[in-house]
Amino acid sequence: MSCISSSPCFHAPAVFGVRPSSDFFLVLPVEGENLSLYCENPPPGTKFSPASGTLSGRIAESGDYLVTFEAENSVGCASCGIRLIVGEKI
Repeated sequence: MSCISSSPCFHAPAVFGVRPSSDFFLVLPVEGENLSLYCENPPPGTKFSPASGTLSGRIAESGDYLVTFEAENSVGCASCGIRLIVGEKI
């Protein structure tokens, strides 16, 4: 997928796996200029940093968590969903 001009564009994985209570650090692969980043539904125990475009922390409970990220600038907007799978078999 290529991005048009400097509009936001994600190149994120559809699925990201982690073991329960393990530290993790997910850097959003997003391109574009002067982006504002947002995160919907961050799992309990995690924190999203719009300044660095990272989701990090520890998720204690096993399960599937769908997290939606959005990026916007003066040229356009884009969103992507990442399914975080937390469990012993990832």
